[in-house]
Amino acid sequence: MPDLKEMAVELDEGLRQQAEARRAANGLTQAVRRFKYQKGFLVYPKAWNDALATLPAPCHALAHCLLRRQWGKGETVIELGNLALGKVGITKYTKMTALKLLEGASLITIELRGRRKSPRVTLHRLE
Repeated sequence: MPDLKEMAVELDEGLRQQAEARRAANGLTQAVRRFKYQKGFLVYPKAWNDALATLPAPCHALAHCLLRRQWGKGETVIELGNLALGKVGITKYTKMTALKLLEGASLITIELRGRRKSPRVTLHRLE
């Protein structure tokens, strides 16, 4: 009967080799930056909370960013660039998809300002 310690060592070695082979096949990967929560909290309006219940996760992240900027600066019209959202892990493609879904839920209005310009977003239903 084989020794259990030897089996465990063989299993660990096999798993390590598998992981190395997977890393070699996939190449170097870049870690995705995730939102680091700052001090404080954010209260969602009830209308936003109800509407976001049916929307996918990128919409929640974008809504969080929009409401945080509105709360911090007191503006209801926000120019939404890619750099600020890149720090949260939202790409420019995900941003446009999420903006369209939020507009479909009538939480925001999007004003597209032409090529290579950030869209201007107006927040609604903030009461």
